[in-house]
Amino acid sequence: MAGRVLRDEELAFVSGQLAALTAREAPLGSGLRAMAADAPSGPLREALSRLADDVQRGVLLSKAVQAQPVAFPELLAAAVEAGEASNSLPDVLSMLSRNSRMVANLRARAWQAAIYPASILVLSTGFALFALKFFLPSLVQVPKELGVELPGFLVSLDWLGAHLGGLLTVSGLVGVATALAVFATRTQPPLQATWERLVLWTPLVGRFVRSAVQARFCRMLGLLLKAGVPVSRALRLAARSGASKMLERAEESLGGQAERGCSLSLALAPVSLCSGTLWWMVEMAEKRGDLPDALLDMADHYEQESEHAAGLMNALLPAVFVVALLPVLWLVVGLVLLPLISLMASIGSG
Repeated sequence: MAGRVLRDEELAFVSGQLAALTAREAPLGSGLRAMAADAPSGPLREALSRLADDVQRGVLLSKAVQAQPVAFPELLAAAVEAGEASNSLPDVLSMLSRNSRMVANLRARAWQAAIYPASILVLSTGFALFALKFFLPSLVQVPKELGVELPGFLVSLDWLGAHLGGLLTVSGLVGVATALAVFATRTQPPLQATWERLVLWTPLVGRFVRSAVQARFCRMLGLLLKAGVPVSRALRLAARSGASKMLERAEESLGGQAERGCSLSLALAPVSLCSGTLWWMVEMAEKRGDLPDALLDMADHYEQESEHAAGLMNALLPAVFVVALLPVLWLVVGLVLLPLISLMASIGSG
């Protein structure tokens, strides 16, 4: 499991199973071994087996989780520790499992929204390239032999078909360079934050991402505060769990301000990812003294927002891609009809 980040699906599995075990006060050692047998991946099975060994030797569950920082994220360790301290371990782990499952489902919805139109785009582009390379030359050959002057548009397409191999090579190199640039943005924190800002400005997609990140941040922060984790540590862990580089970059600032006694609303004010509504509701909750519960309520609200945005993406993205494919469809129609129209016009004038 070295160097491998626990996926949201796996975190949901681990925390959910642990919640069930601790709620029924079942023997943890044998329960963990049963969990290991059902784990969705080999590395996770090994980590759970080591966890079972430690627990059967009498080590506290929180200490056993903390002893494997590479296998289990700090968020899980903090949740287990806080749950043990507050005597509410099943509830804390159950909420963590729900949050992780929600994030995994939202990510799956986003991929589902993108895969169908992307598949149409790839297939249509492939068909157009095939027509340029193999279909168009046969169609324009007859007008050329008859000495018919082809329209400029058709001449350009004929040239593209003749030089398609070289153009595809250049396009491939450009694609590789673009992929490397995107990879660089995913590995360099400053570039990651810039990329995230661009995504947030994208219509519909930005709304989905912002709502999903705020839902995860609010739920994790509310969960940790409700379990008794100190505010500064809870803020740092929630910022890291938000799947947002903008939040991660603000992690030290958020934790530091909390340690200096600043209110949560003041700490969140400079974070551009957090909406004005979130800031205002946090301020009101601090005045009422029900911040953890208010954060969990806000998490429910932002989950519904992200679900709604995901539904809109599922409905609108295919239509957007169909509109984007209209030029390709016109190209295919032109490949078929223009040579015939030119030939008939030449015969008619002759």
